Amino acid sequence: MDDISLGLSLSKSLSTTWAPSAEEGTIFWAIFVVGHDCDHGSFSENPNLNNIVGHILHSSILVPYHGWIINHMTHHQNHGHVENDESWVLLPEKIYKNLDLSIKFLRHKVHFPLFAYPLYLWSRSPGKKGSHFNPYSDLVKSRESSNTTTLVDIGETC
Repeated sequence: MDDISLGLSLSKSLSTTWAPSAEEGTIFWAIFVVGHDCDHGSFSENPNLNNIVGHILHSSILVPYHGWIINHMTHHQNHGHVENDESWVLLPEKIYKNLDLSIKFLRHKVHFPLFAYPLYLWSRSPGKKGSHFNPYSDLVKSRESSNTTTLVDIGETC
């Protein structure tokens, strides 16, 4: 009888945490997509409105909007290029073959992106310097620095 009680208790616990998590994940993804559309200019014809809405939405999900749009532009300019793409850096076959089996296993699990994405925002792709959170990092070029710094400062003040 104790096993049945424990099983029912665990199933109730899982059902009450996984369903809301899936809903929250869907909502956060939708917020990210609208912010992404702001970057592409498809949210509004007004670039200032796109930047304001994008900044507010991305800030609500802890993604630094202006660092991210610079990275996103670099990604689009180099999409599919094995060495220059910003957001998807392929692991060379030689390195992959030398990884432990446990590391290979973890790279293909759902939980890995949950940890990898925040680390990526903090320190960029392997082999690249800078941070999406730091408007003075190597990610932000000098011509973009004043606009990004001003907008980040305004966003942090709010």
